[in-house]
Amino acid sequence: RQMAADLQQAIKVELNASLDELRVEDFTFTAEDRSLPSVAKLGLDHLNISVKGVSNKTNAPLSVNWDADWQGGGRVQVTSTGTLMPLVSQAQIVVSNFALAPLQPYVAQQANVTVQAGAVNVNGAAQFDPANTNTPLLRFTGDVSVADFLSSDTIAYQELARWENLGVRGIEFDLAPTKLAIDEVKFTG
Repeated sequence: RQMAADLQQAIKVELNASLDELRVEDFTFTAEDRSLPSVAKLGLDHLNISVKGVSNKTNAPLSVNWDADWQGGGRVQVTSTGTLMPLVSQAQIVVSNFALAPLQPYVAQQANVTVQAGAVNVNGAAQFDPANTNTPLLRFTGDVSVADFLSSDTIAYQELARWENLGVRGIEFDLAPTKLAIDEVKFTG
């Protein structure tokens, strides 16, 4: 028996896997959701992704950065760091003039509303740390706004809502436990 245990110990192999860097540059991604009454066509142009430090080692630093142009108009940039083991992430998020109109097929499925125009802007930070019991599972801090919004109802075909800017500043949102604090809401008609 001792011989079998010694043999098992001797052939125990530690597997280490890593990927120093992976880059995707100027990629285009397009999808159609045909499960809706009206087909949703969504996509990203000029998608750039950089992943550095992928490893199965505990606490090995990882960075993931990506940016892309939203095919409907607007831009998204995410810069993140963290680890895979344990899973922890911090990210800076910047969304500029992200057009809402391409999402209309999803709105139509839920309400008698047509979103004709509008652009979302986000400048914030997110943290995800499921193993840390002293912090929320997910935290977002930052600012969000919807600019140049226009919608109408699909029954009377009349304008439902229109505004120049609806900005929410100083957002502090935690999930698990849930908490929301906002410094300022500013509406410009």
